[in-house]
Amino acid sequence: MTKRQTSRARLQQAKQSRNRVRIIIAGVLVTLICLGIILWRLQSANSQTARPVPTPIGFPDTAQDIGTLVGRPAPAFTLRDDTGQTVSFLGGQASRSTVLIFHMGFR
Repeated sequence: MTKRQTSRARLQQAKQSRNRVRIIIAGVLVTLICLGIILWRLQSANSQTARPVPTPIGFPDTAQDIGTLVGRPAPAFTLRDDTGQTVSFLGGQASRSTVLIFHMGFR
């Protein structure tokens, strides 16, 4: 090989190695950005509190999200039935299981 050919070969090898370094750096940056987005979403999902559920007009301003009650005793509450009379539930203090069914309708 001549000096000119060896210098071209060295320049080409240097160019290829620079390109490899650039690709590695780009891959690391993309990975770090993806990890940051995943961690940010996990943190924001964990920090969310139970949001109140919208309630019908004429009832209390807030309701409890039923997803927060799964596997827990029901809280005590008082509601009006379809005739306007007050019905109370003492919560999860009963000795047997209780099924609560809510049907929101119109009079």
